[in-house]
Amino acid sequence: MKKSGHERLAMYGRGRAYSRNDCERLLRRLILDGALREEMTITAVDTTACYVRPGVRADDMLAGRMQVRAPHSALKPIWYWQD
Repeated sequence: MKKSGHERLAMYGRGRAYSRNDCERLLRRLILDGALREEMTITAVDTTACYVRPGVRADDMLAGRMQVRAPHSALKPIWYWQD
């Protein structure tokens, strides 16, 4: 990620305090809302690789035109974007 300059993004590191479970729920929510999409590919050695790509609503989310209410654990909320 640092090789690509992602550490300079405003959101970089923002979720570091969240559990793996909370992060997985957030990713699933973003996929269901269309901000992200999954792309599954069969490799040359017959294994399945899954990639996460920007979804049809990714631009809306980044521009603040889309509200994403992330699921949260009983202990602490995950951030959410809203208009």
